[in-house]
Amino acid sequence: MPYFVLGAGANCNGPKMRFAVIRRRKKYSGAGAPRSRKRGAGRAFLPFGVRPWRMVSAQEKRFRAVWGRRCKKSPRMGANPGKKGPNYLQSEGLSCKIYGVDGKGYSMNGLTQKERYNMEDLLEIVALLRDPENGCPWDKVQTHTSIRKNFIEETYEVADAIDLADASLLCEELGDVLLQVALHTRMEEEQGAFTFGDVCTGICKKLIYRHPHIFGDAGVQTPDEALQNWEALKRWEKHREGAGDDLDSVPAALPALMRSRKVAKRAADHGFTYPDAQAAIADLEQELTELKQAVAQGSADAQQEELGDVLFSAANVSRFLDCDAEEALDAATVKFVRRFREMERLAAQQGCAVDDLSAAELDKLWKRAKEVFTKR
Repeated sequence: MPYFVLGAGANCNGPKMRFAVIRRRKKYSGAGAPRSRKRGAGRAFLPFGVRPWRMVSAQEKRFRAVWGRRCKKSPRMGANPGKKGPNYLQSEGLSCKIYGVDGKGYSMNGLTQKERYNMEDLLEIVALLRDPENGCPWDKVQTHTSIRKNFIEETYEVADAIDLADASLLCEELGDVLLQVALHTRMEEEQGAFTFGDVCTGICKKLIYRHPHIFGDAGVQTPDEALQNWEALKRWEKHREGAGDDLDSVPAALPALMRSRKVAKRAADHGFTYPDAQAAIADLEQELTELKQAVAQGSADAQQEELGDVLFSAANVSRFLDCDAEEALDAATVKFVRRFREMERLAAQQGCAVDDLSAAELDKLWKRAKEVFTKR
């Protein structure tokens, strides 16, 4: 009779995570019991083409649920032949109980045998993992707060996949985001607040309502008109009566540069803005002057305040240049790293490390590194 791994728990980022789907052998004769080479006899098998008998390294990004994505390194099965009934997979700080289909655990309803899955399967798997009695010890104790950072991390990984133009990676990372949606929805369903169906209903109604030029008779011809119409309907829908309400509605959890640009844009929608880019740049220069004065005074609080004003003004300038401040800063960071590595390479050609060079020598190499990339 086949047994299936239901879930794993404890520290999912542990040093040696092991899981598998196995067939129970008829007899055990100790830890050194020989494994049959016959097909299906005492062999571990994993879905999605994962090869058995390999150890998951400590660098695995995090534990993928039993039927998760393809792992580059699949786990080795550990046997516990000294016990009767279901065996256990061994790991440091982790035990994964293997449940059968004979009523001692979940019936997988064919989940492990599928070639393709859909949203209903994902919701069922998440429900199994969060089952209070037989679910995964890690998954079932998670809360909105405990996995909040995971959701943010997954969205950034989607952004990385988009930047890399890697369709396969994008497919994988979108799946991770979908898992986060399923987990958060399941938590609320357990409390009787709402279900995944409610989430789908809400977004469908919103899309229909905010696209009257598609689902109604509103006249919209350009992308800008569609966006303006969207924002107007959103403002009415959210009962934003004043300009301050529009500014307050910008999510506080956004990255700082992104949030400051959106706040400035909302203020501009109500007429509070500069006439052109030159005026915005002049304000930035004024803020830089005030920062210099704060540095001269030596007040840490004043320096931080004025530095914040400089950054806000810089983000505001980006609106007039039709560029994204967040993307511009990220590109500048990538450029800095590239030039630094070039500087390190030039130093190595001289038989030394950057740590051994003086400030003047580093500045000279830095200028050479800039010239290299300018020529390219």
